[in-house]
Amino acid sequence: MYVCVCHAVTERDLARAREAGAESLRQVMEATGLGQSCETCLEYVAGLLEGETSSAQVA
Repeated sequence: MYVCVCHAVTERDLARAREAGAESLRQVMEATGLGQSCETCLEYVAGLLEGETSSAQVA
């Protein structure tokens, strides 16, 4: 699924960026190019990243 339509960034692209070491929203933005136009995707992606962090803390 696309998370940033402006730059054609998908959830798979996010996963690859995370696997390559991107931890913060800023790092994911730099690695993928998302959020550099209309910024509509930033809240959604921040939520995804927060959810991953919360899940990791629970496990």
